[in-house]
Amino acid sequence: MWLKRIEFKNFKRFVDFQAQFSPGINVVKGPLNEMGKSTLLEGIIVALFQNPKSTAQELKDYVSWGSTRQCQTNLEFEDKGNRYWLEKDFEKGTARLIQDDGREELDTFKEISQKIAELLGTKSDDLFLCSCCIRQAEVSEISSGEKEISKSLEEVVTGGKESILSSQLVQKLDAKIAETKRGLDKLSKNPGILASLNQELQDTARRYN
Repeated sequence: MWLKRIEFKNFKRFVDFQAQFSPGINVVKGPLNEMGKSTLLEGIIVALFQNPKSTAQELKDYVSWGSTRQCQTNLEFEDKGNRYWLEKDFEKGTARLIQDDGREELDTFKEISQKIAELLGTKSDDLFLCSCCIRQAEVSEISSGEKEISKSLEEVVTGGKESILSSQLVQKLDAKIAETKRGLDKLSKNPGILASLNQELQDTARRYN
């Protein structure tokens, strides 16, 4: 998916904000903290995944300071040559997803969520967040040498949940496989389950022959 354009109204510091993105990697930077970089990312997550009919307290936290109206979000994106517009009005509690050729128009949150999950390959905002961008703190850790680049990027992509990385999982799986196959290709004082079962099968065959 290529996110082409975003528009926020009454979303935190963005009273009336628009931005466009190019294909490939886009860099969002500002000279100081609190310039709106994190708010921009948060707005995209809200626009993609949040239910505009939700009564959760966090929706009130999205409203721009001094505004009495809930936020509005609009996204324009492209996927496999098809263009889409996703509109959400948190004041009215409405949502609409339109495909440019007119073949599809959805106006319920459930249908829209299913379609977005289909296009993104996930319905998890956490997974999307981990895979769509590298945030400032994560870049700093990589550039400062505090972590190996491969490990840092792996944590960004996988989310680093409970500090379990895919490389660690692969190592554990390899160890389990080796343990299971132990004794198959050469004698072992402590054979694995496959060698043990193979020996039992041979013993049983000899008894019946």
